[in-house]
Amino acid sequence: MVVLGLAGGSVADSVDRRRLVLGTGSALAVLSLVLGGQAVAGWRSLWLLYLLVAGQSALNAVQGPASRTFAPRLLGSERQAAVQALGSLSFQLSMVAGPLLAGVLIAAGGVQAAYAVDALSFFAARTRRGPLRTSSPPPPG
Repeated sequence: MVVLGLAGGSVADSVDRRRLVLGTGSALAVLSLVLGGQAVAGWRSLWLLYLLVAGQSALNAVQGPASRTFAPRLLGSERQAAVQALGSLSFQLSMVAGPLLAGVLIAAGGVQAAYAVDALSFFAARTRRGPLRTSSPPPPG
């Protein structure tokens, strides 16, 4: 993630961020569906899990820098402190509530249910980001 995180910022600066985030979000949803599918099929392949999680980490490393630019551009510099505070609150809440929700889902419906909700969350985020207008990368130099 460290290496791809550095590269992800460069990629985000050189392409349309909206398309990049929509594409990586769709790919993350597909990987969640594949994780769910392998759980339903009962495959017990450790290398496949490592490969899928590595793919998710790589996509997150590219998507993160691009998606963090949306709020400041949409809301302006005067609301930057509020954007940062809400972003921090959201991150902390997801770190606490995420594992709790995953545990409840796994207890109620197995890992398949957790993967299904994960995939649905990516598709929901993609539909919410879809209406954002396209932005071109800044001119070189």
